[in-house]
Amino acid sequence: LTLSVPDNNLVIQKRIRLSSVITEPIDRLYTKVISYCHSYHPDLEFNTGGGDPLEPALAHRDLTADYITWIDIGCPSYKKLSKPVRSHYAPNVRLYFFRDGHKNEFYTEFREWGAEYLSRITCYQIDPGFLEQLSAQDQRTSEWSVTLLEGAIYLDANGISYDSLIQKIDLIELM
Repeated sequence: LTLSVPDNNLVIQKRIRLSSVITEPIDRLYTKVISYCHSYHPDLEFNTGGGDPLEPALAHRDLTADYITWIDIGCPSYKKLSKPVRSHYAPNVRLYFFRDGHKNEFYTEFREWGAEYLSRITCYQIDPGFLEQLSAQDQRTSEWSVTLLEGAIYLDANGISYDSLIQKIDLIELM
């Protein structure tokens, strides 16, 4: 992975390995990598798949194991999202929707939450069509070059170029 974020004067090259369950859809796996790039921090780590369903897909923890950043893919359950959002440590909570129905699922699950809790969540929509094009390659081993610039993602995967927007969603407006 080569990641470039000109707005932050950031360029990194990093080899990442992800374990994926055979039943995990490729668009979800790619969304994890895109979310990692979009939220990049040197201490951000992928969930190792230890079996705890309440763990996020990506996290950055401090030395006391409290979350600094808590990131999940798709629409999490009420139980899963409640803990970081209601935490008095107020971690940076981010959600990345990657399918058309995720916003409706979120609305259904969390419609009773007030602005106090919704304002603690930053939510993004990754274009499902972009992921579909990327998934057509269906290569579990890829060489990616990603540039993030002003809400857009420019991705070169194994010599094929793609681009899309990563749309920020206003959850208070959604509700």
